Amino acid sequence: LLELPRILKDSGSRIKAIIVPQEGPAPIARLQIEAVCAGDGIEIAFPKPFCDLQPRDDLPLIKRFVEEFKIGRPEVKVEVDRRGRIAHVDVLSSAPCGSTWFVAKQLAGVEVKNTQELYDRISESHHSYPCTASMDKDREIGDTILHKAGYIIRAAVEEGLL
Repeated sequence: LLELPRILKDSGSRIKAIIVPQEGPAPIARLQIEAVCAGDGIEIAFPKPFCDLQPRDDLPLIKRFVEEFKIGRPEVKVEVDRRGRIAHVDVLSSAPCGSTWFVAKQLAGVEVKNTQELYDRISESHHSYPCTASMDKDREIGDTILHKAGYIIRAAVEEGLL
């Protein structure tokens, strides 16, 4: 990974940005890679997990990528019927793996005031999808990366209900 910017530069590629998803707890030479990229004028992002990729003003190319392709940190809009149950979930931005779409479909009919049922359905759906995040504990975040991904989709649903 540390050699990637140099290899791409030597190949004649005009690389302008790199996204390095961190799906496992293995340490990487993040500071060294950032220094190499900064020296070559290359933007770099290290989302952990990949579904935590967010647009940032200091990374305009990566921001454009996230906003144009609507992938990164999930964003949804939840429609609730008169009975207080989820009628439909619109995916506005999806996790790169596609799990946002899968979870969204599983939420139909869930009563939104029953927080435990809602959280359980989100968790069951997320765990049923082949998330590529590790279940090994990550020292940096203090939990497993897969659990962090689950918290991200749960937060997206909660925000989508507002």
